[in-house]
Amino acid sequence: MVALMIIVIITGSFIFFATLKQPITTTPPPQSPLISLPSRGVEGHDSLGIPRYMSSIRLYYSNETYGNITFINIAYYTDNNINEVIGFYETQMPNYDWSLLSKSIVMKDLEIPGTTIEIKSYTLLNFRKSKHSNSQMALSHVEFSVGETILGAAKSTIVKISFYKKNAYT
Repeated sequence: MVALMIIVIITGSFIFFATLKQPITTTPPPQSPLISLPSRGVEGHDSLGIPRYMSSIRLYYSNETYGNITFINIAYYTDNNINEVIGFYETQMPNYDWSLLSKSIVMKDLEIPGTTIEIKSYTLLNFRKSKHSNSQMALSHVEFSVGETILGAAKSTIVKISFYKKNAYT
């Protein structure tokens, strides 16, 4: 693109017009690093007694046990609207004997382990379930952190599931 600049020089009674052709250089805005999303889910398990949002792809999975407590963290992404995803968990979790304890908007960064995905705010859903086993209570708790981010050129909904279960010793 070339800009045309006109310079007016006044000397005595003469006016001289001079034109200068000068290229305009623009710096393109910095682009966010491309985040490569798996087209197929990473290895892991979904058998927690928790429904999986349809058409979601697993980004992350970890399973660790410390003493009698098991911690499982899973992250998924989907192209579906965040409100649809939140509504899915609110309506489907009771079908799996989970009770919603709280729902809140969290205004801080959410980190998705194993990725460089950035989410600045998210909806936090807390569910609790208890089962009786040999007259002992085995307590389970799950948190869903659901947020939106731009990945590539598309808006995606990210679901981070943090599950823990206190295992009863026999």
